[in-house]
Amino acid sequence: APDEAPALLDQEWLWALPESGRLTRALYPLRSEVLKLLHRQRFGRALCLTIERSASVAKLLRSSPIDLSFALRDLVGSNYIETSRSAAGVTLQLTAAGERAAAAVSASNKRRR
Repeated sequence: APDEAPALLDQEWLWALPESGRLTRALYPLRSEVLKLLHRQRFGRALCLTIERSASVAKLLRSSPIDLSFALRDLVGSNYIETSRSAAGVTLQLTAAGERAAAAVSASNKRRR
């Protein structure tokens, strides 16, 4: 009902979704790996097939309960990548926000080593 919504702009609702932590734990490594792979490509652009066939993505997918298409939709929805169709297939390209996120992911991995 409309009167249930927060009345003030600074108020917000917090939603609790069952098993959302499991989804987040499965989604984050896939997102990070796709961003890293695109960041390493020239111009931040690669065919979707190249990403799907990557050994590192394949390894993550074997242990993940979610599919790569879910992670790609999440990245598109987060405005980190854009998709376009070409004669060779679907092309994925990093956006400006995706470049920043990919640089942050790559930097955090370098610090761990």
